[in-house]
Amino acid sequence: MAPLVAADAARSEREARTTPPVAERIIDAGLWRLYLPRSVDAPELDLVPALEVFEAASRIDGSFGWAVTIGSGGGLFAGALEPATAAEIFGSREALIAGSGKPGGTAKPVDSGYLAGGRWNFASGAHYATFFTANCILEGERPADGGDGPVIRAMAFPAGEVEIIETWENPYTGETNKVMHIHNHGQGRVRAPVPLPGAGRGPDRRNVLQVPQLPGVRRPQQSLCP
Repeated sequence: MAPLVAADAARSEREARTTPPVAERIIDAGLWRLYLPRSVDAPELDLVPALEVFEAASRIDGSFGWAVTIGSGGGLFAGALEPATAAEIFGSREALIAGSGKPGGTAKPVDSGYLAGGRWNFASGAHYATFFTANCILEGERPADGGDGPVIRAMAFPAGEVEIIETWENPYTGETNKVMHIHNHGQGRVRAPVPLPGAGRGPDRRNVLQVPQLPGVRRPQQSLCP
């Protein structure tokens, strides 16, 4: 893989994304599936072996190492999901989660889940993502502890519901900022993981999948995406 990464390095810098040939090799090698549980036919690596893979990839090329590292990170949520939902989001060999931790959108609870939409900065791997995650502020809900802060939930959107907007180029890395925009038109279905403190709630809770997320998630609700 190293010769291909080196040969495509200039193109990758120029286009500000992993090139399609390199992305396909990443998929073939399962490098975006390192943390995924065995229930979706993945290796379910523990933290140290996964870090060794990231280190080796970064020795080949720093940007390549980042693509592998950030691309596999979404797999940490898989063990906290119900099996059917994990299979829906992570079951395909091409599965890749991109997203943003910034609460750049809002979500309104409805009978079927949530209506959600907004705009989020940064989403590494966006051009190959099959699902996007994005934090939303819930309208009309207050924290369970009675505090005054917003209630934030992570929403998962199929890639077809997301518009990628190229906004600016990072002068230090050359990477183009990928902005996710979810239109407010009331169409589409998403999964909406609801955060809880502590470790994952799903059946796959071994190894690194037992590490509490920030926050952890419980059974997703089927939702509508605006």
